[in-house]
Amino acid sequence: MVTVRLFGVFREAVGQKEVNIFSKNVRELVEKLNSKHEKIVPFLIKNTDPLELEDNIILVNGRSIWFLDGLETALTDKDIVSIFSPIGGG
Repeated sequence: MVTVRLFGVFREAVGQKEVNIFSKNVRELVEKLNSKHEKIVPFLIKNTDPLELEDNIILVNGRSIWFLDGLETALTDKDIVSIFSPIGGG
């Protein structure tokens, strides 16, 4: 089971700071999050076919998925996935 830590708008949308999900990779995890927590969809998904994420930061065990295998990054039990919205400012 993967632990998903949610920050900012994601935490507010889900109403929890952490959820546990069975998932083999990041793509499947995102799809399950979207189906279980509808309020998260506008913040997480840009397109569903093909799956395209908004400009968020997704880390697996502290490493960006874009430096791993992107949406195909494999997940195993006890992995920790953190999802942040981008931080802007000026």
